[in-house]
Amino acid sequence: MALRLALVAAAAVTPCDALLAASLATPRDAPLARALRPRPRAAASLPAARARRTVLRAHRAFKAKVDPKYSLAAAVAAGEAGAAAAVPQSFDDVLAELSIAATSVGGGSRWLVECLPPGLNPELEMTCPYDPSRELAVVQALLRALPDAAIRVACPSAGDAAMSARAFDGADGLERCSFCGLSSAPGAGKNPAGVVMRVFGKAPEPPEVVLVVRPRNSVGDPVIEDVMTVAEAAEGVGATVILLNPDLSQRVTLGIHQKDKWASFVRSFENLYHFSNFFNLERPSRGPCGRR
Repeated sequence: MALRLALVAAAAVTPCDALLAASLATPRDAPLARALRPRPRAAASLPAARARRTVLRAHRAFKAKVDPKYSLAAAVAAGEAGAAAAVPQSFDDVLAELSIAATSVGGGSRWLVECLPPGLNPELEMTCPYDPSRELAVVQALLRALPDAAIRVACPSAGDAAMSARAFDGADGLERCSFCGLSSAPGAGKNPAGVVMRVFGKAPEPPEVVLVVRPRNSVGDPVIEDVMTVAEAAEGVGATVILLNPDLSQRVTLGIHQKDKWASFVRSFENLYHFSNFFNLERPSRGPCGRR
């Protein structure tokens, strides 16, 4: 029997072999049989490790912290807001404010209008897609604020120009407004003479105001070049240029001289009106998860 237990100990011991050896062992071989039994793992170590979790708690002073840089009082002190600033409560209020601001447009100047409620704000396209009817309402508010001027509206494409012309066909007070496409077909290359012909040459009468709607740079299509051509031609005839909701940021890597040229052109426009919504960002995706 002792020889049998020695052979079991020399071989690879498994739980089944250990139980078999323990059952065959005599009282004289009991110590060897106990040595062959598998030892259970310590199960108490796992809960102890889980119990050592650290809970991060924000201090009360951090929760009550208020940044005075973004308060209304700081904006009033800096002259950026009035003491009794009126915040628009609806889209109609925004259009009314825009109409009042557009009455100060003078001849031969450059103005920037940014009206970005939900439906026109690119930052909220995931939750509130682009709404062309709202854009037409903003364009109509601008056109009616300048009733006595010959206005040429340059839309992003010929299709947008046809849609706008059909929407405003027969509208009272807009008889001197005409529509055209700003850029040529994508991939056709830049043609400054063609841009001037579309915006000025084909107009029913020499425009006094050129409204450029939603010009946006994209990879392979720097629309800012067409906008610069329109602005230069308008300056030659004394016409006013208004940019509505532009996005002329750089989409490709540029040289120093080209970059400075574009930046200087964007800075040449004065802010006429700006409205945008506040919204919260979802982390870590940094996508908008709410708006007000």
